[in-house]
Amino acid sequence: MDVERWQSLVRKLEPQARENPSKYRRKILLLAGLGYAYIAFLLCLFLGLAGLVVLLALKGLALLLLKLLIPIGALFWAVLRSLWVHFEPPEGIPLRRADAPELFRLIGDVNKTIRGPRLHAVLLTGDANAGVVQVPRAGGLLGARNYLVLGLPYLQALSVDEFRAVVAHELGHLSRRHGRFGAFVYRVRATWFRLLAAFEERKSIWTGLVRRFFEWYVPYFNAYTLPLARQQELEADEASVHAASREAAASSLVAVSLAARWLDEDYWPRVFRGAVEEPAPPRSAFAPLTRELGEAKRFGNVEAWYRDLLEVETDVGDSHPSVAERLRNLGVDPQDALRAATTDGAPVAAQALLGEAGPRLVEAVGRAWTADVEPGWRAHYAEAQSAKAELRRLEEQESLSPEDALKRAQLTEAFSTPDAALARYRELVDTEQDAPARYAIGRFLLEQEDEEGLRWLDEAIELDPEAVLPACEIAYHFLRERGREQDAARYRERAERQVEVLDAAEDERSGVSVDDELEPPDLPEEELERIRRKVAWHEDVVQAYLVRKRAAHLDDTHPFYVLALVPKGGFRAALRDTDGYEPLEQRVARDLRSMDEELMIARVDWKSPIARRLAEIEGAKIFSRN
Repeated sequence: MDVERWQSLVRKLEPQARENPSKYRRKILLLAGLGYAYIAFLLCLFLGLAGLVVLLALKGLALLLLKLLIPIGALFWAVLRSLWVHFEPPEGIPLRRADAPELFRLIGDVNKTIRGPRLHAVLLTGDANAGVVQVPRAGGLLGARNYLVLGLPYLQALSVDEFRAVVAHELGHLSRRHGRFGAFVYRVRATWFRLLAAFEERKSIWTGLVRRFFEWYVPYFNAYTLPLARQQELEADEASVHAASREAAASSLVAVSLAARWLDEDYWPRVFRGAVEEPAPPRSAFAPLTRELGEAKRFGNVEAWYRDLLEVETDVGDSHPSVAERLRNLGVDPQDALRAATTDGAPVAAQALLGEAGPRLVEAVGRAWTADVEPGWRAHYAEAQSAKAELRRLEEQESLSPEDALKRAQLTEAFSTPDAALARYRELVDTEQDAPARYAIGRFLLEQEDEEGLRWLDEAIELDPEAVLPACEIAYHFLRERGREQDAARYRERAERQVEVLDAAEDERSGVSVDDELEPPDLPEEELERIRRKVAWHEDVVQAYLVRKRAAHLDDTHPFYVLALVPKGGFRAALRDTDGYEPLEQRVARDLRSMDEELMIARVDWKSPIARRLAEIEGAKIFSRN
């Protein structure tokens, strides 16, 4: 099922879920049972066939029939084994009651209040997140183990009441207080997703019977349960209200968004910039968070960010309702929620719930984070040293090509001061690198609160279609943060027009037909020779045609070419497909991946109308195997 059909199905199902909830739930129950019924059918079928073979053999009809038990038994075992997928439990630092008795007391109290699930383990991680993870056994046939995963940044950012609301929300997904049906669907939905992911990793002829069914079934089941999943998020919010308060549930939604924003935009970028100078990551990346996370409440223009957050609508593919929808459902004024989330004074949950074990647990999470990021950190450090050497080399050159001059400016930005980088970009104005230079100057000036940067961005937009979206985004946020909604809207509308152009250009470049305006390729002879040589490597190519397809959108700045391959043995022979087979066009595309131009590679039958059309274009045939 493609994305458009899937989204159309979800839109069609949402009114059904609202208009007749009980009937819709019966549909979900039947659909949930279909997955298990299919597996049971296969197993019963193989057992029945095995029994029939034995019965016929006992009646003396044909002892040779007993040999059929071997493939039947193999298929039975393959289906059974395909379900016996080993699901790895979530990663994290295991917490014991003795480590943090206050935390476990809060979890136990919340679980009792909302009639939550039995927990088999509580884990602490470095992620700004929290959740209940179920690890199914035997595809869910033998139940599941429940893990409560708590992100240390949440403990460091939220008050005790807000953290209590978060825990209640996560446990509320499996709460009996909201009905066994919702918990059952939540569990089955997660099980099928994890089972399908495991099948995708273990593709083989033996898992094919089950895998192909689930490749159809899981997206279909997901579409049916998505409206229910969003409703379950709202019900889980009600669990937060029941275990904490309506105000705490609302403020926790805003507080976790503020914390995630600050971590993503400020704290972690500062930490990872250290990879430029330090060969190894810090050993205590989480220790400063306890002191610094309060900055999340004041980072940047909070009011402007919050307006943008409230304008986000629930997408058809979202399993979570938008923050605005969740606040409406809670019946809390958004401004009251923001005020509560940004008010200082209440002790953070980490201090109150982790107690004396807090520093040790923070250190343990830090060690796990260090081990996880260290390979990437060291690789980035090595790249930075190589880039610094390249910058020194470019600085020593008396004259540079336009490409190298732009590279020098970009490296100066990465490793020197903003003023030095700005000076280098100004040197590129009115050169071949005029557009990227103007874009960079505009970006720098706006970062320095200089409104003159808007003019530079406007000029970059006029010069380069590639600059439209990033320049509009920078200008839009700059103006929104200053309350200039009307000016910001102008850039948003410009970006929306550009998106329409890009979508239309993408549609034009999605295929080729005899009715298209096709011309000989206007490429340098050395480029044509390179393509010709790489096509010749593939012995199953008989002929190759290269044309330029004229387009109504972005034709001058992004010319589009089509390379049509006529395979040996005709079109049908080229379509032969076996496990591990790589199609011809993919192999050729891999060899031509360094080509700068936009290029579509297609197979064509030599008798097809498009092949005859290409043969009529003088200069289109670039290869023929004698």
